Amino acid sequence: GASCEGLLGKLFPVAQSHQQLTVLIQDKVRCLGRGKEYLEPEERRLLESNVDSIDRKIGQLRSKRQQAPPHPLLRTFAHLVLTGDISLIVEFGACLNEWKQSKRAPLLERKLAMRKELDRLMEISRDKTEATAEMTQL
Repeated sequence: GASCEGLLGKLFPVAQSHQQLTVLIQDKVRCLGRGKEYLEPEERRLLESNVDSIDRKIGQLRSKRQQAPPHPLLRTFAHLVLTGDISLIVEFGACLNEWKQSKRAPLLERKLAMRKELDRLMEISRDKTEATAEMTQL
């Protein structure tokens, strides 16, 4: 909900503004598509007003996105690269890989369990299909 969006904005401001831009641009495309139809003058003015409003919001988001500070991890990585200390870069990479593995492990376990369940269900379905085929031959 709203708290997740606030957290997303704090952790990944550029990603959040990109998502918001995507929604606004889709809205604008829908409005412009609707503008190709015949509309009464009042409807057309309202539609043009909506497009102008969307354009203003897009401009505000783009400006906000350009001012967003880089994520602390990106700053750390950039600092490591700029210092050129290979041992620190390797250590950072190892820590990042360890973090990635800890996040991926439960997902991979879940994926394996789901594949096994799918295989089991496919086997049951195949057995039922074969049994039905045998019954129709009798």
